[in-house]
Amino acid sequence: MPKRANKKGFVRVTVTVSTELKKKMTKHNESVNWSAVACDAFESKVTEMERKTKMGENMSDLVSKMREMDAEDQGESYNSGYKAGQLCVNKAWLRPKQLRRLKTWYDSEHFDLVLCESYSDRENAKYEVYYQLVPENRNEHKEADNFWEEMLGDDAEACAGDVDFMRGFCNGAVDAWDDISNQV
Repeated sequence: MPKRANKKGFVRVTVTVSTELKKKMTKHNESVNWSAVACDAFESKVTEMERKTKMGENMSDLVSKMREMDAEDQGESYNSGYKAGQLCVNKAWLRPKQLRRLKTWYDSEHFDLVLCESYSDRENAKYEVYYQLVPENRNEHKEADNFWEEMLGDDAEACAGDVDFMRGFCNGAVDAWDDISNQV
């Protein structure tokens, strides 16, 4: 009987091995404590599994935290865009015909396709919004860049390339336009 089996706190476990392995083990039976070898292997595997589980839990916590922070960032960008869109309407920096076009686009499926979170061409969101406002200048990137610099000032480069900001901008402008459009 193995030495460990007699100690308090140990239990007997039956392990099945192949016939070939048993023959090899029998050759070295006197010099090897196979129970200790098995215990060491079990301990090593359990430790590895516990580490992976803990790492998985930590990874899951990390992913959750990162998702929360990303949502906060998106929310901040969206809210900044919303305020900018409302300001542009309230200061009459956008013309009624531009706002009507923006509203039509905003209410269409195309808006959701272009300015959704998975929009692959995020850098060009500012151009897409601009071309909805000023379709006659389609593909005039310099004009679009100038427009956003005029509307957003020093923040133009950072904000205009942010899809969340652009979604907020459109929503804010459309909401402000909705408040006054029946009086225009």
